[in-house]
Amino acid sequence: MGICGFPDICECGRKIIIYTSKSKSNPGRPFFRCPTLRNDHLFKWVEEAVFEEVQDALPKVECFETDICKSKVEFEGIKTVIEELMEEVRKTKNELKRLNLLMKVGFGSLG
Repeated sequence: MGICGFPDICECGRKIIIYTSKSKSNPGRPFFRCPTLRNDHLFKWVEEAVFEEVQDALPKVECFETDICKSKVEFEGIKTVIEELMEEVRKTKNELKRLNLLMKVGFGSLG
């Protein structure tokens, strides 16, 4: 019928219902079916729909995995830049302390 994954509505427009098989060959097996219950209306085993949904989701999951890997690399790069900047700030503070001390010593000797 061409409906992939979990069906909502039959081609006739009626809402799909989940039934449980009571047949001897498939006891307790769940399936989707149009309430019209005619052979030309939707019928699909639930596990087939689950398989189709998983198949549809796999490429999306792979894209998410790729995005996560890229984000981790970017994060590590940003982390490195932050560490370098923090080291530069530390050095600048030390240089300011040294220059401040030199100014005090220099101005102290003038007086």
